[in-house]
Amino acid sequence: GLTIGMTYYASPAALLRQLSNFANYPVDLQRQISLIVVDDGSPPGLQAIEYIKHAPKINETSFEFRFDIVRITNEIDWNIEGSRNLAFYLADTRLGLMLDTDMLIPEKSIQEALTWNTTKLDNETKSVIAVAHKFNRQKPNGKQFLQPALGLLEIDEYWNAGGLDEDFAGSYGHGTEPHFWHLWQQGGRVFEKHPETFLMEVETDPCDPEWIGLATLVEGCKSALSKMPKLVKDRSRNRKLWKRKKAGKAKWTNSYLRFNWTVEL
Repeated sequence: GLTIGMTYYASPAALLRQLSNFANYPVDLQRQISLIVVDDGSPPGLQAIEYIKHAPKINETSFEFRFDIVRITNEIDWNIEGSRNLAFYLADTRLGLMLDTDMLIPEKSIQEALTWNTTKLDNETKSVIAVAHKFNRQKPNGKQFLQPALGLLEIDEYWNAGGLDEDFAGSYGHGTEPHFWHLWQQGGRVFEKHPETFLMEVETDPCDPEWIGLATLVEGCKSALSKMPKLVKDRSRNRKLWKRKKAGKAKWTNSYLRFNWTVEL
């Protein structure tokens, strides 16, 4: 099976759109995947579980895939590293796929991904090499380019590579890309690019009534969103940290899950 670890923060309509996409897969395909949504400390009124419990489309939809929601209860800005680590810590499948809420996986893409080999034989050394896989990315304007951060891999090898370094949590940038993929390749692992296999980048208003449905939920979403402080996308701190770690002036850490969390579904 395949575990899709999806990060979430204060964007309920995008989450509901993702669930609708997965629910439209054929039943036999749904049953091959598990979805773990990690709510990275969304404030009340925007937490994932609130919309999963009450949104009409969710209550009317039949899901044939395993679906879990966990919520980080500590306030750590930009905790992408901890969120991805938590998803794969809780996973119980061989394969894992890192995903963000603004990236939809078309049925054809997930079908293809499930056929990819995650090891290959080195002809010279006769050793087995771990292989990760990266998707192409199609933006709303139709432009296409490699999705640098997200990929499919074996979860055991994710941890063997070092997982994500949570020293980067708390500030924006330099998380999955470049630091995790740097560690992945430093360990002799490789990744393959798939220019014909797409993730579809989508733009979804956090409170879009098309997905939330219930007027009271939409209004509650808008109210909570208006009170939420905006996170600053300042890369300077993590850029310096990345350069120090890459140069060997600071150690890579394996201190994982530095927060509390609760399983909500």
